[in-house]
Amino acid sequence: MRMKTSPLWRFALCLALLGLGLGLELGLQPGTARAGGYGGYLEGDLTFAKLKDGDLHRDFDAMMGGLGLLYDGNIAGNELLNYRLAFGYRLGRRVIDGQRNETVNGLSFDQTLGFGLLRNSRIRIWGGPSLRIDVDWYSSSGDRDIVDVSIGVGPRVGINYHLNDRISLTTSVAYHLMYMSENIESNGNNETFDGLQHIVGLRVGVLWRSEDDLWE
Repeated sequence: MRMKTSPLWRFALCLALLGLGLGLELGLQPGTARAGGYGGYLEGDLTFAKLKDGDLHRDFDAMMGGLGLLYDGNIAGNELLNYRLAFGYRLGRRVIDGQRNETVNGLSFDQTLGFGLLRNSRIRIWGGPSLRIDVDWYSSSGDRDIVDVSIGVGPRVGINYHLNDRISLTTSVAYHLMYMSENIESNGNNETFDGLQHIVGLRVGVLWRSEDDLWE
């Protein structure tokens, strides 16, 4: 399946690379190299979208599940801010126009600037704005190859529960309002639908903290 190099593709790639670069810089710069921690997550999303191409409409609902990697720059500390980065793979079923049921694969990238709303030695409750980028692909009936790119923002609220000095459990819920562009290629012909996508998701994970990521 060929992936298109549209302006939205290039914009999404630039944002993802910028986020990854920021995460690496925060994690590796002197004085903060031991702060924060890394881990993994599982998630589930409910999605619905309304797309159109002129007078043509293409609506769908989806249930997606995924897993991936997490980085957080402040898991247990008493500082106000934390930066969280997540990258993962997702898989699910999409019901299109209330009829066709398709299997969808995808990659998801998001970054959140969190504010510590409640902080103590046992838990950290945080929330803040989140930027999300999704790339999904699948093949549909009639030899059609379909690639979606979605970019959006929304709130994410979470809690970190500290099991001990090195391990924390984390869970968060989020809503993202996404702009979505869908490219459909069939027998050399292309159609592009776009519109708004709504995503509500739940994520749970485990984080291994550095020795300096402590409540003080």
